[in-house]
Amino acid sequence: MRQQIKINSKFENLLFYILFITFAYFIVNSFGYTMPDDGWRHLAMALYPEQVQSWGRVYPYTLYDSYDPWFVWHSFLSFLNNFVNSDKLHIFVNTLIYSLLSLWYFLALKKFTKINIVFIIILALGLPILNFRYYYLRPDILSGLFLLYFILLNNKYILVLISIIYAPFYYVFWFYFAYLSCLKLFLKEYKKFLILIAASLFGFIFYLSTNFDGYINIMQNVLNNDTLLQGYAVGESKPFLLPENIKNSLGSSKTLLLLMLFSIGLYVVLKPTHLLLKYMILFLPLFLMQYRFLHLLEPLIYIFLIYIFNRSFHIIKEEGILKFLNLIKNFIDEKTYFSNFSKRTYSFISTLLLISFFLLQYKSALNSYKNISEEFYNNSFLKEDIYKNKKILITSMGLPSYLGVFFNPTGEYIPGCSLGWVKYDKKNTKTYFDLLTNNEKISKNDFFIFLNKNDPDYLIIDTLKTNKLILNNEELKKNGFLFDKIIGSKLIFRKIQ
Repeated sequence: MRQQIKINSKFENLLFYILFITFAYFIVNSFGYTMPDDGWRHLAMALYPEQVQSWGRVYPYTLYDSYDPWFVWHSFLSFLNNFVNSDKLHIFVNTLIYSLLSLWYFLALKKFTKINIVFIIILALGLPILNFRYYYLRPDILSGLFLLYFILLNNKYILVLISIIYAPFYYVFWFYFAYLSCLKLFLKEYKKFLILIAASLFGFIFYLSTNFDGYINIMQNVLNNDTLLQGYAVGESKPFLLPENIKNSLGSSKTLLLLMLFSIGLYVVLKPTHLLLKYMILFLPLFLMQYRFLHLLEPLIYIFLIYIFNRSFHIIKEEGILKFLNLIKNFIDEKTYFSNFSKRTYSFISTLLLISFFLLQYKSALNSYKNISEEFYNNSFLKEDIYKNKKILITSMGLPSYLGVFFNPTGEYIPGCSLGWVKYDKKNTKTYFDLLTNNEKISKNDFFIFLNKNDPDYLIIDTLKTNKLILNNEELKKNGFLFDKIIGSKLIFRKIQ
């Protein structure tokens, strides 16, 4: 059966993609809401541009001001909304993302392994369940898809096309282009290197011609991000395995440079011959640098692990190069009933185990996405008219603050995201960071200074997620806030007029 499928058959790949996108729709539709953070803000910007206006209006004291660096992504979502209802827009986008991941797994497994086609199809259908970050409705998911497809495909016309399409969608496209350029130059793939250089020029021309001042300002903030972060990090900006204090002391640029030198040294020592191992070594700096990059490149890691497992299995079964592995094989043959199983039985058991694994992962994902749906309904009170055009301070950073922009795009929300990109004085900046990072050592006195500095119309204290701030009604009244209502785990106070 394997010989009947041609690796480069475009028609057969198209047929498989139809299968993938059909399967993707049913899976994604069952997931429901999958955006635990920024996706809601991007969706709000796409659906309600007149109300949101700009990130600077929605998030006071941030450095975004009036420039929207993701305007192409928002325009794309807005365009899709002409054909898809807003409550189904995330389903449509995530179906497309899921199917593209399935197609990538399918092509990568055919290219790098000798696995039976049935297993390849099952893996291609099930593995995208594990890539949860791809369903956040954030433009950076395109960065991951771009990286994955650029290292997999060889057709120069397709590579040019996906590079030109990707560049306008993500304003720091140049980072991924630069890293890939270094990788391709090191691997002596000069044609791909030139494609990336040309696409980079196109990307810069696009952004500079649409809003020169806005783009230059945002790039200054990006390049100065270590200073703005002041040593803080949350979620995706944290390094993987690498101690955070090393990155903070050296700075992102020096840390990345040292990691790249380390990976090159490792490459020289190991002298890898297989393309997958080459990519794993050369992408190691990104794996270690931030969880963001690790999640985007997870599909590559899964393919590598599958390749290693598959290859190791055949070596153990056919050659038995290590005595320990031989003992295991002999034990299986002599002490168990497995030696009596036919090849078809082994395939059946493996298929059953594989499907069971994906079903368990699917169930786990469903529970996670169910929590997001519950948060969606629990925070829908923010749609009420009394919150429109109001400034709202939430005592912890989380899904409610993101959903707020979606439910009430006319409001202002504190704290915003973009850790470190604020215009506060030193004391209030620290309090802002403490709220963002759920710092349990946040000072009550500093909090009230921060509260008065921002002068919100409403204060929302989430008793399940707050930074262990112990505030009493008299203290809040003294600082100008009266208790209004309780909604779920949230205590809501309004400003005394």
